[in-house]
Amino acid sequence: MSFDPLAPYGPVIESTVRVVTWNVWGRFGPDWAARETLLESAAAAAEPDLVCLTESWRQGDVTQAGLVAGRLGLGHHCFAGDWQQDGWVSGIGVASRWPVSEPERRPLRALDGAGAGVAVHVSVAGERGAIQLYVVMLDYPLGASGIRQAQVRQLAEFVAETAPRRDLVVVCGDFNAGVDEPAHGEITSPDAHLTDSWDLARKNEPSSGTVHNFTGKSGSHRIDWIIVSPQVLPQEIHIDRYNKDGRWPSDHFAVWAEVEVR
Repeated sequence: MSFDPLAPYGPVIESTVRVVTWNVWGRFGPDWAARETLLESAAAAAEPDLVCLTESWRQGDVTQAGLVAGRLGLGHHCFAGDWQQDGWVSGIGVASRWPVSEPERRPLRALDGAGAGVAVHVSVAGERGAIQLYVVMLDYPLGASGIRQAQVRQLAEFVAETAPRRDLVVVCGDFNAGVDEPAHGEITSPDAHLTDSWDLARKNEPSSGTVHNFTGKSGSHRIDWIIVSPQVLPQEIHIDRYNKDGRWPSDHFAVWAEVEVR
């Protein structure tokens, strides 16, 4: 039997976790039910382990996260939110291959209390250990850069308070900020111990953002992010411009990343 002094315990076992984040535009618009079918088909095509839905919905006991989990064969899901709409509630949903804890919801505000950002945290019992998952929605106005900067500082504090340093951390969602805004520098600073998976995967394809056909917004700002702790290596990251017969599932593109867990 040979012995390798550089790897005395044998090769490192590697596994991956595939994460999708998507602002799914709730039940807004006259064709939300048709969009729901497209959303589920697009999510299924990515074959994810974790699906994180901002602007998701609940009506009574039915949640969009539950429908997505059922369509994708994921055994666990949760929803957290209280933004009352016309007969439904808007919030954040998670569908997971593995069990998840009860969601903890944290408002994110500016120092003067302004803004309406939110983060939801769940602990996922992954096959290689706990995954601390945070799904985020920051303020959207173009002139709210200062508010978003304050919000990501609170987000970093939330992560530091609730995520054991040894665990894999994934922070994703709709940050409503381009990567040139100070908010991006705040959440990826050395003090936050988090990194943009886009940078680690070294992709140079066009950025994600809103499409103009629903909301009138246009441009190619990368405002939906997947941020990870440094002990993982994103192998790839993709933007899903899923379009079926000229119809878009949402006013945002889906973003998904596959990260290597050692």
